[in-house]
Amino acid sequence: MMTVITVSAIGRYLFGTPIPNTINLVELVFLPLIIWAYIAETQYKEDHVTMDLVTNKLSDEINRIIKLLFYPFMIGILAYAAQGLVNSTIQLYRNDVWTSGVIQLPRFVTEGIVAFGVILLIIIMVLQWFMWLRDLEFLKARRPTFEISGRSKDD
Repeated sequence: MMTVITVSAIGRYLFGTPIPNTINLVELVFLPLIIWAYIAETQYKEDHVTMDLVTNKLSDEINRIIKLLFYPFMIGILAYAAQGLVNSTIQLYRNDVWTSGVIQLPRFVTEGIVAFGVILLIIIMVLQWFMWLRDLEFLKARRPTFEISGRSKDD
């Protein structure tokens, strides 16, 4: 993205003409790809900026429960958005919709990139939710232990 913008700016000053539709290319391809790919990566690394005004006053166990209840809610909203994006991508592909300007791009590419990013985010959140569910201490305490040869599994 930076290369395209830089070459376009240099072309404008040196040759009097920039690369046509640089802005459209950046807006329709590079930004959706960068934004949605990095949102999924940020979620995977758990590097989101958070405000912990209320949750700092709660115990770690309560915070885990809140997180476990919040994630299915967010996954549902994202799944609804992903379904709409996939339907929109298919519709744009079937209708053969292209951008205007010198560099014409099929519109389904942009929608497809965003849909892919949202689906990737959903997959990461579902996996994290199952891992957090597995690690909850109060659920571990309720799991049955099985005895083999007079020894428990925990020994």
